[in-house]
Amino acid sequence: MASGILQATMEAHAEAAKRWLRDAMADMTPDVDDMIRLRLLDLLSAVEEETGHFEEALRLRLQCLEVTERVGNERRIILTRSSVALLYLNSQDLKAARAFNTKALAQARAFGHPELLAQVLNTQAFVEADSGDSVTGLLYMQEALKLMEQLGNPHGLALFLANAADFSLKSQNASLATQQSEQALRMGRELDDKYVMSVALSNLAMAKIMQGQFETAKARLNEAIHIDEELGQISAKSGRLFEAAGYFERAGDLKTALNLYLQHRQLADQLFKEKQQRAMLEMQASYERKERMRELRWLREESALQEASLEGSSFKNVLGWSSPSSAP
Repeated sequence: MASGILQATMEAHAEAAKRWLRDAMADMTPDVDDMIRLRLLDLLSAVEEETGHFEEALRLRLQCLEVTERVGNERRIILTRSSVALLYLNSQDLKAARAFNTKALAQARAFGHPELLAQVLNTQAFVEADSGDSVTGLLYMQEALKLMEQLGNPHGLALFLANAADFSLKSQNASLATQQSEQALRMGRELDDKYVMSVALSNLAMAKIMQGQFETAKARLNEAIHIDEELGQISAKSGRLFEAAGYFERAGDLKTALNLYLQHRQLADQLFKEKQQRAMLEMQASYERKERMRELRWLREESALQEASLEGSSFKNVLGWSSPSSAP
């Protein structure tokens, strides 16, 4: 089943993947193995996050953490706790993000797995930057990049460079952001990693806006959005349009900013309608599941009554055959 879910997600049929996962979870009994429960929760949370439903992704990821702690897998606990922190960061709950990732970072340092530590350091860098401490954030980001370079993991390094460029943008360092984005973009193209490419192109566009190179920025932004469309990442496209609109507005190009804001608004409205429709479908599916369970209970009870009736008839027949009064 997992391969079908992943394939559906890759082909941008995320809603189908969600339906399969929710149906599987609805059919789970209380005694199902925790690893199966964890796998389903983890997949559904990832699909919700990829499609921009961060509140639902956070709710599911917190359930993942609860199950992971029950299972006792230390590496999974650290990764899940840090991913919860990132989701809190997306919702601007800096206090919760710091609490979860600080604990994850302490555990990761004690655990001694370099790649795991790099991932948690990356999250901590953004927690610090969003809290207004870019200097401390930069130290965490540099430590994470150094670990990835030592590991020789090209995919990981490309993604971390793209993230580092995003961090440099937050720190108002357009020159460094350009350098990191271009390096990440080269690696992404070599690896044919479209996600890295879209992030790198988007960050490069923002850096070019900061440097006053508006036409180059628009070209890079269009390339990033084209990849988002290929991947079916409508929420990512909406987010990039909104971010770029803010950069153009601050740079003084109000006409372009307004155009991008309007495009973002149109997509945001579309996503909101889809969310409402999804909620209605979920309510209907929930009602149908309850009705199905009610019918199954009725059938079981009816079957039990019929069996009891048959047993009573058989008992009477036995008594009838064995009773002395029935003898000829």
